[in-house]
Amino acid sequence: MTEVPVRIFPASLHQTGKTQLTPLDLSEALSLPYPATAPNLLASFIEVKAGESLETGVEHATSQSFYVMRGKGSSVTRAGLVEWSRGDLFVLPYLGDDAPSVCHSSPMVVGRQCVRHVCESDDEFGSCSLYFVHDEPLLQYLGARPVDTRRFQPAIDRG
Repeated sequence: MTEVPVRIFPASLHQTGKTQLTPLDLSEALSLPYPATAPNLLASFIEVKAGESLETGVEHATSQSFYVMRGKGSSVTRAGLVEWSRGDLFVLPYLGDDAPSVCHSSPMVVGRQCVRHVCESDDEFGSCSLYFVHDEPLLQYLGARPVDTRRFQPAIDRG
């Protein structure tokens, strides 16, 4: 296995004032055929302009974690609504393939383990920013997929 390189991903990647998903992809340096920040994880910056929304999704991951770096907003998940603000951390388990989808804007996320993020406000850059991590690269490496048994309940830790 290739050594994981040390990379610095500057804050400017999530301070553009635009709505975007920025994967922190090191797959080329890791010699992997799929996006990954480390062999077992993919981290991304989510930035959502105030008043806008962005859908994110993974095909098969055992969990998704979101840390709110900036702003105030909410995320619609297949388990319900999560309202968040700076410093909050929320995690979602794999909810099975039969849970109803909450994403509708793109074939990239429809029907997947998707989440729709909405930014209400941010005084500093005019956009909310979340750090998003999931373990889909590990499952791709193993050639596995999660079972429909929920291993934990969705949770939020208020910052």
